[in-house]
Amino acid sequence: EAVAATGGLGDFAVDDVKFLNQDDRTDWGSTADSEVQAVTDGSRDVAGNRPGECLVTLFGLASGASPEEMAVTVAHEYFHCLQYATFSEGQMGSYSDGGAWWIEGAAEYFSAVAVSGSIPFTGRAAEFDAAVASEVPLHDMAHESAPFFFWLGETYDLAKLMEFQHAMAAGGGTSSQRAAMRGALSGGEWLDFAKAYADSAIGHPQGGSLGLVPDFPPRLQVEGPGTAELSLVPFALYLGTISYSCSVWGNRLTPADANLVLRQNEGAWAPWPEATDARETGSLEYQAVGLHTGDDDLGLGAHALCKGLPR
Repeated sequence: EAVAATGGLGDFAVDDVKFLNQDDRTDWGSTADSEVQAVTDGSRDVAGNRPGECLVTLFGLASGASPEEMAVTVAHEYFHCLQYATFSEGQMGSYSDGGAWWIEGAAEYFSAVAVSGSIPFTGRAAEFDAAVASEVPLHDMAHESAPFFFWLGETYDLAKLMEFQHAMAAGGGTSSQRAAMRGALSGGEWLDFAKAYADSAIGHPQGGSLGLVPDFPPRLQVEGPGTAELSLVPFALYLGTISYSCSVWGNRLTPADANLVLRQNEGAWAPWPEATDARETGSLEYQAVGLHTGDDDLGLGAHALCKGLPR
């Protein structure tokens, strides 16, 4: 199934792949919540040449070593072999320098596409929800970044998956990762991903949704004239609830072009309104979603001016 799924990738390379089914388990990299099921070595030799073979060890006694889940693991590790052969040494060497998020996230998505029984073992919805709630930037994630790649493949295709990876940085840490991410997608595209997450509208290639559960914590309660600051972390999805008390409010953002939108009552996403009238209902709430693509934390100034009194 993994080999068959490569048909939609476009141009790629892959070495001979050797799988060792080892009747064992390993403590390497394992935690109380996660046990390593496989290890892949597709690195170049000391002279920088390709050895011509990618070695995958499957640990057959791992807790997740059922035939169904191991099929997903095989496809995931096979894709790592393909990544090693296709992308530069610097890109694959960036795994511990900010690149783990795209190396693992793309492999998660590919295994979901390839394996017909992948739904129970792919998606990483709960892990992604938790990372978003903690304001973890995408480039600081690993396997839990998978929902972004599900969105990328669903919005475009598998060839876009390869194009995106080609654009990723060859090391250089956080600043290089952010620059590569800005070069790969426009600010509007990054915001489209954030909106799809906020709408729980990202699907699984085998059918159905990923089961994402976005949270919109209180971010701002406008009860009187003044300025409040919303803090947006670069490449961390920003979700929240903006509330207004009973009055008519004039609104202004600084900077005005922040990559953030609002909606009311599950309506369409739109820029922050120039005026908010909460007189009829006594209060008004908006859901907010944003994805800041700069290099530094953004202090977004929300200015509210009282323009009317309760009726």
